[in-house]
Amino acid sequence: MPDAIVDWLAAYTLHSTALIALVWAAERAGSLRRLAHAELAWRWALFGPLLTASLPLLIASGAAPMATDAPASARSAQPAVAAQRAQVETRLAAPRDTAATPRPMAPQPVATPTAEAAPAATAARTGAAAPADDAPSSLPWHAIASAAALLWLVGALAGLALLAGGALWLAAAVRRLPRRYGAEVEAQALALSRRAGLRAPALRGDARWQSPLLTPGGTICLPAWTEALAPAQREAVLAHELAHLRRRDPAWRAAGQAVVRLAWLQPLNRVALARLDTLAELACDAWAARLTGGPLPLAECLLRAAEQAQGRRTPRLAAAMSRRRSPLAQRLERLLEGDAMNDEKAKPLARKTRWIVAACVLTAAVAVPAVIIRGSDANADELFSGLMANLGGVSTTIFKNDGVTRIETRNPDGSLRIDVHGKLQFSDADDQLTGVDGKLEVRDTHGGHKRHLVINGQPGAPLQRQFERDGAKATMDADDEAWFKGIVDLLVQSVVNPDEQVRRLLAHGGVPAVLARIDHVGADFARSALIQALVRSGPQDAATLGALIERSTKLGSDYDRRMCLQAIAGQPLDAALQAAWLQSLAGVNSDYDQRTALAALAPQLATSPAVIAAWQAAVARIHSDFDARTAIETQLQASRTDAAGKAPPALVTAALEATQGVHSDFDRRTALATIATRLDRGDAAQVHAYADTAAAINSDFDRREALVALVSGGPLKPEGYGAVLGATASIGSSFDTLNVLNAVAERMPADAALIAQYRRVARRLPDFERGQAERALDHLDQT
Repeated sequence: MPDAIVDWLAAYTLHSTALIALVWAAERAGSLRRLAHAELAWRWALFGPLLTASLPLLIASGAAPMATDAPASARSAQPAVAAQRAQVETRLAAPRDTAATPRPMAPQPVATPTAEAAPAATAARTGAAAPADDAPSSLPWHAIASAAALLWLVGALAGLALLAGGALWLAAAVRRLPRRYGAEVEAQALALSRRAGLRAPALRGDARWQSPLLTPGGTICLPAWTEALAPAQREAVLAHELAHLRRRDPAWRAAGQAVVRLAWLQPLNRVALARLDTLAELACDAWAARLTGGPLPLAECLLRAAEQAQGRRTPRLAAAMSRRRSPLAQRLERLLEGDAMNDEKAKPLARKTRWIVAACVLTAAVAVPAVIIRGSDANADELFSGLMANLGGVSTTIFKNDGVTRIETRNPDGSLRIDVHGKLQFSDADDQLTGVDGKLEVRDTHGGHKRHLVINGQPGAPLQRQFERDGAKATMDADDEAWFKGIVDLLVQSVVNPDEQVRRLLAHGGVPAVLARIDHVGADFARSALIQALVRSGPQDAATLGALIERSTKLGSDYDRRMCLQAIAGQPLDAALQAAWLQSLAGVNSDYDQRTALAALAPQLATSPAVIAAWQAAVARIHSDFDARTAIETQLQASRTDAAGKAPPALVTAALEATQGVHSDFDRRTALATIATRLDRGDAAQVHAYADTAAAINSDFDRREALVALVSGGPLKPEGYGAVLGATASIGSSFDTLNVLNAVAERMPADAALIAQYRRVARRLPDFERGQAERALDHLDQT
């Protein structure tokens, strides 16, 4: 069974348990009082883990794709090792600690193999200790997990097949039902459908099911006893089933049943599905009561349906008015105490709320680590490695298990596995193995050829090496040594702390040695980790910082480049370095990463024309209005101001121009409100630019707020008030126009031309508002 299936099952179990428990606790705490909120939360608890369990695995595989160019023979495998080394992703997993980070990060030091012994005089570093043990594990965890996955797969396929068979049977059974209701019932259904804005459903009658129900095909099935109901009661029954149709409950129920059968090993899914059924019935009761004008007929029908449905089953895929375990008491209580009718004023759940909930769940998916089930049973690994390759899967893992550290990579062309027992020592340059206290074993299969290397050692004794090529003992030649050097590089960049690497490299060869190491490694996250570690090691000179910015520009990952630039921005940068830094940021596509990086540079942003132009270009590349606005606000708030609190004029002008690229009225107004606190009110050009930017806001409210923020922030020159009045002239709302006029009248000087312009704007107002605007000028006559 592929490891990915085992991983997904473990992650799904963890995520579904956590989400269902969280929603259950939230509901018990009273945080989900509205039916719509509770139903949305329970739907995410049932369906969300399918996404959240898959997302970290997809992110991990996407962040570290395997692009191995397989060698033509065992003698030319070194390029393949380099490609694997460049794509290493770290996941820590064991039977007792099965968590893996969703984003590849530089891990902490662990036991690591390296090349053959160097001279005794070479300084050495010791990796993490682990007792030497030739037995990888006492239990075949991988085989057990794989057997469980196989059992799950059989059960899931059987359950889904039964569900599909049930759906076909139900559709056939409904088609055979007679249309035995008269024109009165048809007319009631048609009238209710028109009132609700729905297409009239087909009506069928049958004595087989004793509860009214709606089938997945949109047919309402009414039992025989509904013929004797009073018209108001029958109308309530039809309204209840129309509510199910309106909400698409049969489709939701079918999807829920599919999840229950797919993840049949998770018993809590049945709890979530039962709760969703209850919430659906409560919502339909409320809607039906509002549509028919009263809850009493529906309550009477619920009692009758409960009496008839005792001991009778209803189809699982149908939305039934009453089931054997339906919470009848709760439904009657809500109806008769008026809770259902009180929901009439409740607005439908906003799309924004749904997106917020979805974003929270996705955030949780990234925050909660993916669960990786791995074992070190060699037989099980061999058994399933062929299947993994045939499926075209890729698996790269680093983990520890009972004293064994393993790095394992599988792709369709072959596999590489490294097992370490004990302690390893490296040279100062991290390019040689200087000692092994235990055992190092490497198995590499690519291009139909195999290499198998075992190195044993103990303190004070020479290393013992055993090497096989294609199953035969051999002596390592130059190609084999180059292959093993690639293995060493893979190990060092994957498991050795980058801060320790940088410390040793600085002691061995200074900054040039660190830069050479950065150029040597292939993976973005490994290079990024070394760049950040060098910055953390202490203050760097301008040449070093320029070299680091240049190397950051070569990183393809937005995240890794942003992390490097953030770290570099923590060091003093002159104007030339800031321009280069901003140019490097131009290659980042993520709005979030651009905005976050700009925030790191904000406290020291220079005001030279080149830097300001580069900053303005960086903000213009941000597509999100929120991120662009936040970048502008952050820069203004972080910039140095004079004694009057004014920001550098060049920065204010650039911020105003950047704000013109913000299209959201709210975000533009918010950015302008921040600019209003930093601009020079005596600078006519800045004030006019502010007013022109505000005039482009479509929302009357947001334009009014932006203009009032400028006027109320301090005195303006007469031409400044004139610019504000010019931007006010096109506001459509008389209320918002009056608010701006009042703010201007309170502060403007008694200038005849300004008063005339003020009155021209006020002349557009209705009589009452115009009178208030005129009275606001009275204090000027007194002066």
